[in-house]
Amino acid sequence: MTTIGRGRSSIQRSSRADGEGGLARRYALGMPSHPLFSPAIASPRRLLWASLALLFAGAVSQAVAFVHAWRFTHFVEAGSRTPDPEDLSPAERAWVLATGVRVPRPQDSLTPAELGLEAREIALGSAPAWSVQGDGRGCVGLFPGYAAGRSSLLHEAQAFHGLGYSVVVVGAVGDSTSLGWHEAELVRGLARHCAGQGELVLYGESMGAATVLRAVGALGVDADALILESPFDRLLTTVCHRFETMGIPAVPGAWMLVFWGGLQHGFDGFSHDPVAYAPGVEVPTLILHGDRDLRVGMDEVRSIDDALAGPHRLAVFEGAGHVSLLEHDPARWHREVEAWLE
Repeated sequence: MTTIGRGRSSIQRSSRADGEGGLARRYALGMPSHPLFSPAIASPRRLLWASLALLFAGAVSQAVAFVHAWRFTHFVEAGSRTPDPEDLSPAERAWVLATGVRVPRPQDSLTPAELGLEAREIALGSAPAWSVQGDGRGCVGLFPGYAAGRSSLLHEAQAFHGLGYSVVVVGAVGDSTSLGWHEAELVRGLARHCAGQGELVLYGESMGAATVLRAVGALGVDADALILESPFDRLLTTVCHRFETMGIPAVPGAWMLVFWGGLQHGFDGFSHDPVAYAPGVEVPTLILHGDRDLRVGMDEVRSIDDALAGPHRLAVFEGAGHVSLLEHDPARWHREVEAWLE
């Protein structure tokens, strides 16, 4: 009995030793022998690898966001522009998500002479502009939308010129855009150019509207009236809409694009908020907006309209998307604009 007991005890000790040795060997290889022991034995190594994987994934996502922000705000010299997100096929969307958009330098597809306007080329800082002399009623400065050339507002310029105004149509600055932040400084130069010509009216479309709001509401540029077409309320909001039309969640991608885009252009992208500029606008302001605009929501436009300090009106164009509202409904556009300027 004693021998048997000693044998069983010896076997138990041997088994326990083998087990401890086996666990030690597995720990050294990072392979716990039993789930019961894995949290205590292998968690430090697993935590290290998980942390490294997260850091790597974070670095890759930030690098991708940096490239996307750069390509979204910097123009290429030639080639076709990436279609709007809603017009892309699934394969094209995947390619854009991997490589970013392609935005050619804005080109003018129409000249003032083709619309009967005698224009001269001028420069507002580093931005080219067309200047057309009017009949002395005043001066209208026109600022185009994102990645749009001067010719995109020539029909509006023609309409204002027909009302007796001198018009100045401002083009893109250099090889990039800050989405209205630095462009707001151009409005100051335009005001100097138009000095002595009577009342100054500022007209902006989409990004151009944000440019005008920042110039008047934040930088203190003097004007007599504003006409704004589809202004976004916040840079972050409009970037989120881009993600939504691509069919992907806006978080965290939109936040990273706004951060890197602002950093690349030397400003805080999260503070580029036209709705925050609006309380500083005390001059009469007319806002024009389409009720089917997928880029700028009706609630965003209403928030800007409600925040304006001076007299204001919001005119909603039924059935219009993010397009030229003059082209969408010429009669309504003329009626709204002419009544506002009387």
